[in-house]
Amino acid sequence: MAKPFDQILKTAVDLHGACRLAEAKLAYDEALAIAPANHTTLLWSGVLANQQDRFADALDRLTASLGVIEDNPTAHLHRGIALDGLGRSDEAVTAYRRAVALDPANPDGFNNLGVALEALGKPLEAAEAYRRAIDLNPANAMQHANLGNALRDAGMPEAALAAYQAAVTLDPADVWALNNLGTAQLYLGRLHDAVEIYRRALTLDPAFLPARSNLCRALFDLRQLREAIQEYRAAIARHPQEKTLLLAFGQLLFETDAFLEARQIIERALALDPDYPEAHLLYASALDALGEEAAAIGHREQALRRKSVYIEPFLGAAKRADVLMLACAGTGNLPTGFLLHPREYGKATYHPQYPLGPSEAPPPHDLVFNIIADPDVAETALMQAQAFVQNCDKPVLNHPATVLLTRRHMVADRLSELDDVVMPRTIEIERAVLLAATPEMLLAEMESYPFLIRPAGSHGGEDLEKIERFEDLQRYLKRVASDRFYLTRFVDYSDSKGLFRKYRVIFVEGRIYPLHLCIDRKWKAHYYTSLMRDFAWMRDEDARFLSDIRNAFPPAVHYAAMAVAKALDLDYAGMDCSITRDGKLLVFEANANMLIHLNDPIEIFPYKHEFVPRIFDAIHAMIDRKLSRV
Repeated sequence: MAKPFDQILKTAVDLHGACRLAEAKLAYDEALAIAPANHTTLLWSGVLANQQDRFADALDRLTASLGVIEDNPTAHLHRGIALDGLGRSDEAVTAYRRAVALDPANPDGFNNLGVALEALGKPLEAAEAYRRAIDLNPANAMQHANLGNALRDAGMPEAALAAYQAAVTLDPADVWALNNLGTAQLYLGRLHDAVEIYRRALTLDPAFLPARSNLCRALFDLRQLREAIQEYRAAIARHPQEKTLLLAFGQLLFETDAFLEARQIIERALALDPDYPEAHLLYASALDALGEEAAAIGHREQALRRKSVYIEPFLGAAKRADVLMLACAGTGNLPTGFLLHPREYGKATYHPQYPLGPSEAPPPHDLVFNIIADPDVAETALMQAQAFVQNCDKPVLNHPATVLLTRRHMVADRLSELDDVVMPRTIEIERAVLLAATPEMLLAEMESYPFLIRPAGSHGGEDLEKIERFEDLQRYLKRVASDRFYLTRFVDYSDSKGLFRKYRVIFVEGRIYPLHLCIDRKWKAHYYTSLMRDFAWMRDEDARFLSDIRNAFPPAVHYAAMAVAKALDLDYAGMDCSITRDGKLLVFEANANMLIHLNDPIEIFPYKHEFVPRIFDAIHAMIDRKLSRV
């Protein structure tokens, strides 16, 4: 004997209430087979379908139920949920508005309306809906957290912070609310507060990945590198399959010159996703840094053929500008992690060697920054960047045409004409010419020994050697495989105690900012291998230089440095230099490829963390001025 309809429907509702969803579905289906137009069955089977993520079924049944009883707020509410699940947010908004019009005392309707409005990119309208939900149910922590999200997206960080704080007060164990509160602090630049909040979330749930990832980022921004690395290792131990986490750790390792470990970490990300373009691009950079240029080419090709524009997430409260950076597909780019922080700038990187398609356009931007900085290795890329900016109506920093004039021998020719500037004659020469040269030919070219040799495009003292005699050159050429070299007359710049001082200064719109001093007993003084960590008096001298360049540069040298900046005519550039025994500015190199960072441990170099940010402030001011003239 068949069961009566009412009994079947009651069974379905009871099973539904007991969360026995699969059995409830069968019972609802049985009821609908008997009475396919029954409003109650259509309504609650639609609600059940939403719970099971069967949104298309849910939409059909809820729409049918409204065909029976049109003014049912519950049906409109759940029809909105089905539409949201199908990605039809604009229709969901209409459904939710109908639901709250019919039942203005239901906070869920306003909360869901807010979610749909946010999906449509309308954070201010979403915030108003969340406020209505909070007025109806002020004890609901989730609604406060949702309000915080909307206010954050509307560019109201302080108001978002207050909303997140209210959510955490109502539910101190809500790790998502804590994470969002920490991120609000992070966006506002309150890094120490952000770290403390992320740690609170992780105390509640040590496996909570968003807080762990954000903690790593905050520690890195605080230059607490040891702690950041420890946290990344802990996060990866818990989440070894998270490719984005591996990539972020690889980026940190790369930026701190731990190239070998960066390579190993990125390899793990690529093992998880062999088609991960961001990982291929970073992997290529790590291989370049390790001297494996040939292997890097294939990975860079894989990345850039998939996409030539890479957009970095904005992490701040108020954006100064959107910057489009023109980069080379290879070495020769200026690192911008410290120059343009993602808490202050929207950043997209375009590689003009891989042009956009006819129907494609670069992402919206206010300013173009050409970061292709080394014409010795990126001449073709600079010419392609030059073609791009010719059709650009935005301000351009470091115009490619000007950067093309900064090859080492060109700069030496220009600067050698300046008063009180010594930049020894530099010649560019092919390997084949050197191999064929006789001792007499070499001496005629360089005038005397010793002289310096380096591969064209090398930096940081890599393969830079002093040639004392012809036999030294022959041995060098057997060891170094470059096709082009620079030869430069050697100038002894040691002081009376045999110490060598090398200064680095940065030029921003022609203004001079000291970056660092390194002091060493070797003529090839390099910042990372110098004696600065070992002797406090050296760091004291460095601190005096950074506090005021005039503490190290006498007036004639200071004026000579300003003349160098003017001769380069770049928006951003730098110079490695010293002072000769007769009081002149000795220039080693001057170009657009001068790295700035703040990776020095604050406990050893506290003054750097005080003075170097002045350079970042100068860059911000320069960009503001450029934009104000548009």
